[in-house]
Amino acid sequence: MAALNTADHYALLLAINTYPGLSNLAGPENDALALRDWLLDPAGGAVDPAHLALIKSSDFPSTQDPYDANPGDTQLKKVLNQWLKQDGKWRDRVGQRLYLFFAGHGFTAGTLTDPALFTAQAQLDDRTHIAGLRYAQKIANAGFFDEVVLLMDCCQDVLKASAVMEPSWSPPDRMASDKVKMLVAFGAPRGRKAFEQSPQAPAPGVAAPLVHGYFSSVFLDALRSAPVDDDGYVTARAVEATFSDLWAKRYLDQTDYEPPFTAPRDMRLYQRAAVTIPPAATEGTAASAGAVAPETTRGLTRAKPASLNVPIRINTADLGAHIRVFDQRNRVVAQATGGLLRKLPQGDYTARIVYGAGSSAVRSPVTQHPFHLNIGDSPIKLQLPGAHLASPIPAGWSRSHHEFHQGAAAQWLAAQAESAQLPGANATLLVFARDSGHVWGQPWRMRNPLRKGLRLMRVLPTTGELRAVKLQVHTDAARAFSAFKIDLPGGTYLLGVKRRLRKRWVWDEMPLHVSAQGWRTEVWLDCQDDEQDGRRFDLDSASPLVVPRQAPSWIDTEHARSTELLRALLLQPTLNAKDVTTAVKASFQPDSAGPMATLYAATLLARVQSPQVTRVQKLLTWLTQHWSAASADVALLQRWCESAARATGARRPPALSLPNDAVPMLALNWALLTDARCDAQLAKPMQAAVALWRTSSEAWVQTQRPELVASASNVKPCKSALLPRLADGAIDLLRMAQSLGRPDPTLSPFHQSLRSVLLDACEDGSLEQLKRVLAEVVKSSALDDGVLEQALQDLWRTRK
Repeated sequence: MAALNTADHYALLLAINTYPGLSNLAGPENDALALRDWLLDPAGGAVDPAHLALIKSSDFPSTQDPYDANPGDTQLKKVLNQWLKQDGKWRDRVGQRLYLFFAGHGFTAGTLTDPALFTAQAQLDDRTHIAGLRYAQKIANAGFFDEVVLLMDCCQDVLKASAVMEPSWSPPDRMASDKVKMLVAFGAPRGRKAFEQSPQAPAPGVAAPLVHGYFSSVFLDALRSAPVDDDGYVTARAVEATFSDLWAKRYLDQTDYEPPFTAPRDMRLYQRAAVTIPPAATEGTAASAGAVAPETTRGLTRAKPASLNVPIRINTADLGAHIRVFDQRNRVVAQATGGLLRKLPQGDYTARIVYGAGSSAVRSPVTQHPFHLNIGDSPIKLQLPGAHLASPIPAGWSRSHHEFHQGAAAQWLAAQAESAQLPGANATLLVFARDSGHVWGQPWRMRNPLRKGLRLMRVLPTTGELRAVKLQVHTDAARAFSAFKIDLPGGTYLLGVKRRLRKRWVWDEMPLHVSAQGWRTEVWLDCQDDEQDGRRFDLDSASPLVVPRQAPSWIDTEHARSTELLRALLLQPTLNAKDVTTAVKASFQPDSAGPMATLYAATLLARVQSPQVTRVQKLLTWLTQHWSAASADVALLQRWCESAARATGARRPPALSLPNDAVPMLALNWALLTDARCDAQLAKPMQAAVALWRTSSEAWVQTQRPELVASASNVKPCKSALLPRLADGAIDLLRMAQSLGRPDPTLSPFHQSLRSVLLDACEDGSLEQLKRVLAEVVKSSALDDGVLEQALQDLWRTRK
């Protein structure tokens, strides 16, 4: 048997424990050192020490100033350039395999999985980062290596006021990614946190145990314990299966998720001596009656599969729930959506059920149901319970249900006569923000400014200006909730919750379209942990319901639960057409489901790979007639339907210009603004009030505005200095980049992203790369060239 040649294997490990601008960590360097030991071990990765680079916080001087902290992407690019360039030119093929490991604080943005590691310079108002997945993809596209192993042990919080930026590092794009095998594994799914073990006090005279990340510790154990194949190799698929099994035993109940792990076929990670797994001990020495004779293969002993199969039907209470069946070796042997019918050999199995993405916004738990099949059994039927959601709605079907919240919510819904009224009021808005982590009889772990921190801004339909709406926010510290109810005119509003970033206060906001056609809009909020203030209200997990204005509460009905399940499905990183059509079944009727569920359903059906245009149009017609014809979400979906139905070569209609107060609520529908087929644009007031201040979110379009900024936009013409220009009149972007000072906290998230792009380009020195990335940032932000130039002007006045 030929040994695996590792002479041209490379490994780059980057671990950050120390963050002067964020909280420090204890595990990343330990994880990197443990992985380094395995990589250098001749019985493990067997990587040449000359081909391994370890970059870690402790290699650099300690500092209290984030701007002086290291490591960052400069050190990363320096190592990559040493390996991938020769005499200043990019090499062709460098080696067989590259390991990339990143550990520290992290985040993601947008609507797709795109994890990034915060550099040591990161702070709450300057999110400098390394786009790990994008670096790996660039390396694969260039064809430097035949195989890439990317491991990222960091959170994938969908973070406020941040965007994952394209690296300014530009190797050649040889379109070789389809020829490169990539193993990709992340410490947490999109929208979820990665965890490290809690430090433990050592026994007297004993050194404290090292802290490791959940993901890294399980991955290394899976590497070491995965079974070998018939040739004595540990394959990527074997490590994936072993990882899944170990994670389920150790951390599944604690985290409610499985870390993303994608292993390619036919990737052999390393060679290991075969290990014999003895058969399970049984009572007595004689073989039990009916036992199957064992089959021995190289390295392990396993039972011979039975020749007869047993029929099994698995149904769930929720259409759209994804079912996977695992055998004893943790291999997926069957999967389906909503219900499953298969014939399987006798043995022990586990059915694993998940609805939606299991994201931070809708924390759908992964539930496991073991079962056993015997030869001769009659067809087995398993009826599995529905998902027990962690919803901000205080309903009995929620995992975080509290009677004291449900009772208080019922009181507020019944208090119709006590509602404040605005001139022209023809709609009702209720906001109920609760802390589901509150323990009855204990002090509420939220500071008073945050308890009272709810506000409402009306977007004037004529001008798009923002006007504050006077509210009476009721706070109940004993039951840990804040609420308000108000009668108001239909239209667009920005609902804000207060939070603190270090020493300054900001408002997270989400647009709400409130219908004037006899509906009551309810927004249910929950809390999340806050490092500075204990707890704070969370817009990411907000759950709106739209019900008839005079109707009794829907919160404990199947209508509300079905709406939540559709929202969970909407948050999946990829939408499977079968999952969607099964969930949005033929019996789905808007009249009984309500406008919010109908809007979710229309968005889902429009975003699958094979969209159902006719079905979407019917749902949009109902929404226009019965809910609102002024909704930006409805208008954008209608334009998308027209584009999808338009014959090839047909004349395109004029560009869709949305009204002054129109802005989509759903993050998925924001993407339609930049879809060339839709050809739609926000009005200038909404570009200033929302687009400039927009932040990343899983579910909702959101903004983040400093409390100091009272107006809709902080962008005002600056006459103090003209932008630097080149001879042809174009803006001198590189000169701007070289002159930028520290970030101005009163400027918008778009300004901050723009600043990061300029600084990256200054470091890389590539004007063409800068122009390309800049165009991408502007497009994704749904801004026009005039707003871009004004934003550059604002940055220019912050120069050194």
